[in-house]
Amino acid sequence: MAKTYALSQLTFHTYINTTSQHNSIENNIVKFVFNTKSKNSLSLQRRQNNYINGGLNLWNLKTRELAQKAWLFERYLHQRVSNTPSSYIKLWEEELRNNNNNKTTTKQNQLQLQLHWQCKQAWTQLKTPQNKQTHYEHLPKLKKIYEDMMTTQSPEHNKFIPTPGQKEIMTKINSKHLPFKEIKKIINMKGRDLLWRYTLKALPKIYNMPCQQCGEDETSEHIFFNCKAHIKNTQEIFNYTLTKCGHTTHTWNVKILNHLQIALVANLIAIIFERIWHKRNKLIHDEKEIIIHRQQVIRELIKTQRAAWDRTQAVINKTLRIKSKQRPEEQNKLDSLISLKLLQFSRQWNSPLHAIELPKHLKKYNNSLSTFYK
Repeated sequence: MAKTYALSQLTFHTYINTTSQHNSIENNIVKFVFNTKSKNSLSLQRRQNNYINGGLNLWNLKTRELAQKAWLFERYLHQRVSNTPSSYIKLWEEELRNNNNNKTTTKQNQLQLQLHWQCKQAWTQLKTPQNKQTHYEHLPKLKKIYEDMMTTQSPEHNKFIPTPGQKEIMTKINSKHLPFKEIKKIINMKGRDLLWRYTLKALPKIYNMPCQQCGEDETSEHIFFNCKAHIKNTQEIFNYTLTKCGHTTHTWNVKILNHLQIALVANLIAIIFERIWHKRNKLIHDEKEIIIHRQQVIRELIKTQRAAWDRTQAVINKTLRIKSKQRPEEQNKLDSLISLKLLQFSRQWNSPLHAIELPKHLKKYNNSLSTFYK
């Protein structure tokens, strides 16, 4: 939502006004994403990092505005070469000729001409070989130009620099990295966001407060892995569900962050995280003590599995529509791609606990969604 708001503002200021309101837009985004009183707000640099580096993938608005103009000019150059100009490019060409011939132009056309020069100026800031008619052999996506500009401005852009708290987690799980990439793939949204916050060390909680469930110091690790109020029950639910799914059991501690590669296991961990957090908050805010039930976790896991299948099926159906318009050799390649998608889903999701049955129109690609265990 924050990026949608920023994009609407950027588009307006690119075509109508100057970029003098960038700071105002930035401030509004900060208020939208974070509570200004919160101690857990990410720094500007961190929230502009991508997800796999623990960021929110928000834009640097000034660079994003320059990238948009540079992309417009790069597109202009490519279409001049290919002789397939868009309407605004025809207008630019006409106004450039009028300007060179000292002919008068309308106020609206003067604005378009001004935009043309602004786009050219932004384009010259791309630090790629300057002896070419266009910067890129093929017209890139705007995202590519933005990333190139960010890298030029700051070579350290998008580099993961762990905080002391994050280094502590890395030490405990014996890894040089944090599993942001694996967390991003989790389907269960509440659990995914909670795992991401835990790994980032940005949980919305009051620091230096005792645990309301057991009275010990309430650290992030204590809430999920050490609290005596739930740890025995959580371990039993975790191992029971893993066994029913045909997977190896694990001790419920911070090292489970090393077991997020298989989608079924990763989402199970995320669901249990969410139930622990819900139990804690119910006691704090509603003064109501609840118990995490095994069947609640299993129902949510099956619901998440079906959501993952819906996504996979949507991709496959799109591939089938594309296939119907292709030549036979291309159709064979797409058939192989569909079979691979089905196999990947089976390996990641199907288990003795619950397996997705193939629809009739997909059975010819795979007789059954076989289950693979690790």
